Amino acid sequence: MASIGDDLNDYTMLQASRLSFTPQNGATDIKKLVDVTLHVKGGEGAVREMIEIIVKHNNQEKEFLDFWL
Repeated sequence: MASIGDDLNDYTMLQASRLSFTPQNGATDIKKLVDVTLHVKGGEGAVREMIEIIVKHNNQEKEFLDFWL
């Protein structure tokens, strides 16, 4: 399971995730916990960046593009 969160209320969920993300403007304590701090802020494409990382990590780029195009 992958998850994304940006504040202390997300701590337990992020800790339980196999792959965890926070946007660039996530809380400092969350940034210390997660696997990936994204380059963009929440509300500015963070979930999209997370999805692209997961797709690339799983070598599913072709299937992902084929689904949408």
